[in-house]
Amino acid sequence: MFLKALKMYFRHIRNHKSFTFITISGLVIGMAACLLILMYVAYEKSYDTFHGNYENLYRVQYNIYQDGELRVACAAAVPAVGPAMVENFPEALDHTKAFPWRCILTVGEKSIRQDKVEFAWPNFTTLLDFPIIHGDADSALVRPFTMVLCESMAKQLFGDEDPVGQTVKVDGEHDFEVTGVCIDVPHNSHIKFTGILSFATLVEWAGENAETAWGWYDFNTYVLMQPGTDPNEFNRKFNAWLHDKAINPDINEQVMDMEFLLQPMSDIHLYSHLLQESEADEQGDGQAVQLLTLVAVFILILAWINYINLSVTSALGRAREVGLRKVCGAERHVLIRQFIFESLITNLIAFTLAILIVEAVQPWFRQFTGAELGFRLLLNSGYWLWLIILFVGGATLTNLYPAFVQSAFDPVIVLKGSFARSRSGSLMKKILVVFQFTVSAALIACTILVFQQMQHLENKDIGVNIDRVLVLHEPSVFASDSLLGASHRAFEEEIRKIPQITGFTRGTNIPGEEIFWANGSYRKGSESSENEVMYLVGIDENYIPFFEIPVLAGRNFDIRSFPTDDSAAVINRAALDFYGYQNPEEAIDEIVYQGKVERKIVGVIENYNQMSPKLPVKPLLFPHVSGYKAFHVFRIREDALSETIPIIRELWDRYYPGNPFHYFFLDEFFRRQFSKDRQFGQVFGVFAGLAIFISILGLVALTAYSNIQRSKEIAVRKVHGARLNRLLVLVMKEQIQWVVLANILAIPITWIGMEHWLRNFEWRITIQPWIFLLVFVITILIAVITTLYYTLHTVNRNPADILRFE
Repeated sequence: MFLKALKMYFRHIRNHKSFTFITISGLVIGMAACLLILMYVAYEKSYDTFHGNYENLYRVQYNIYQDGELRVACAAAVPAVGPAMVENFPEALDHTKAFPWRCILTVGEKSIRQDKVEFAWPNFTTLLDFPIIHGDADSALVRPFTMVLCESMAKQLFGDEDPVGQTVKVDGEHDFEVTGVCIDVPHNSHIKFTGILSFATLVEWAGENAETAWGWYDFNTYVLMQPGTDPNEFNRKFNAWLHDKAINPDINEQVMDMEFLLQPMSDIHLYSHLLQESEADEQGDGQAVQLLTLVAVFILILAWINYINLSVTSALGRAREVGLRKVCGAERHVLIRQFIFESLITNLIAFTLAILIVEAVQPWFRQFTGAELGFRLLLNSGYWLWLIILFVGGATLTNLYPAFVQSAFDPVIVLKGSFARSRSGSLMKKILVVFQFTVSAALIACTILVFQQMQHLENKDIGVNIDRVLVLHEPSVFASDSLLGASHRAFEEEIRKIPQITGFTRGTNIPGEEIFWANGSYRKGSESSENEVMYLVGIDENYIPFFEIPVLAGRNFDIRSFPTDDSAAVINRAALDFYGYQNPEEAIDEIVYQGKVERKIVGVIENYNQMSPKLPVKPLLFPHVSGYKAFHVFRIREDALSETIPIIRELWDRYYPGNPFHYFFLDEFFRRQFSKDRQFGQVFGVFAGLAIFISILGLVALTAYSNIQRSKEIAVRKVHGARLNRLLVLVMKEQIQWVVLANILAIPITWIGMEHWLRNFEWRITIQPWIFLLVFVITILIAVITTLYYTLHTVNRNPADILRFE
């Protein structure tokens, strides 16, 4: 019986090669696209799940309130909070913490700048799953001036030598003993580091504050909770205890209030976008992942709908076969089993081909998305259960409808040749095609809007000129701190002699970099603003003209003319409200406090985007950079870039020996903040295109179905003298009207969905009606071009070939 059914299936394929190819192609594309998207989604959701106890691991979020309003929401907490939780609450089993650090690691003549080093608590590698593979995990980070290197960093510094027991010089003056080597940090970790310095070293440098402070919030703190702990209930209990105990008596609780919240470890990558968070190009977007998941489901549904439509259309060609088999005694349940069997075989072939295609395109897709993809992600994350439900359940459901339609033909009607005039099932087909094109129209509109928003962000005037700007990291290695200022002055004098360099400046931060330097700040005589957090950027007198930032009032720094400018400050426009000034002129020569340091405001500059235009502009205080380690920033003539970099390098090595020459371009650095959004737009666009292609196949099915039904009507009209253009309008207007209806239905769906997504952006586009008009034109063109071939084929047929069987 099985072999007979299989034989009939392959006979049908042989007789309908092109139709079978179209049918299977739609399924293969839909299944492959769905698998690829689910892999990407599984990867994004796999962040930090490699920790064995990730379900009970939480990061502590630190919030600061001012007069009841949330002022700071930070991913880094204070060093005292972890011990306070563990010592006072049985739900908290253990904690660890890390303090980020930038430094230069030197072994012999080899120096490597590292931006991802952590001072970490001794249990950092054991409470979190970063196994030490060489050395003793329990003691590796106990003593001061000990360190653990990641495998790749150990390889860079020591080659094939055993690094354990060796010495690494940090910032040219501190000798650290390598006591362990841990695995390289997995790609799907929000914590990124290449080396770990013992926390005891930081305590020796900074004193007990590194362990007990309640006001120094630069410490990423992770807490292991009892299984089953309700984090919201724990947050309430801990913060109530904190305020009752008045942990920090220096803080006036009516002015400022602290709050600590537990963030689930597995939610950080997608749903946490706080201050001092991961690098901007590493942060995920939970809403984008949810939207892509929806696209995956829609693509699969479109593929199934397309399959149903094509199967029902194919049924018209098999109507006589069914009629003859019924006349010969075949029962309906036998025919249903035959058609379900054929559909299952088709789905199995499509699924097998989809897996082969996914395997083939994975290298390209990995490069395209920057994600470490593989089928293991689907198997390890529990997606395999959903895949079984989707593919087996969906395939079964899509098989039943065509099977019942095909097996229900009346043998008397079909053998008389009258079935083509029946409109049985056409309503269902039209509903399915309308659904397909509604989804397609919505996806086209969403793709246009995503592209527009990305262009809006990347082309927005951020308030600073970052073209042709080369940046060098601040030098960290010096024979003595007293040489720092002299080296800067001598280096700058040499740089100004180079004609290819049109500008030079120094700053503790550059546009596109998150600011970590913060102090409590307030206006002299205004106690209401006391201790409110202000972020600071140290700059020299060249910084403002270099970046072409307008001065609204007052002046720029001028140390030669005004030596007291070394203790003065410039503020941005956003800081006027912060300090309570009505206009820029009012702020000039006023005194503000940076912590306990008095600074006179000498200038007010226009706002600019220090961080991404996705975020609001923050109030900033700019002290003079003198005495601080800072980035060295150059503007170079575009035609002289390649010849100028070696000259800068020679001067760098002369004045900053022992400091690696590591440069980058500021425009690329700034745009990295959009990399995840750009990546989402590209992925969304590709799969939206595939969904549209599948919808086109569905329209082909509807056109073929309609033409079969109306072939005799067209033949009669031609006999009576109907012209070609009239016949084309007659046949195509039905398809066009369903596409029009689909566009109308797509408008509210797109508007609501994209408005929700655009709320993530401080600087965003406005959804314009012309976008939907453009989508309408595009979908109509797709419909016209798609149906034209089949329509012309039907209209151009000889009426005699159709009517002679009547």
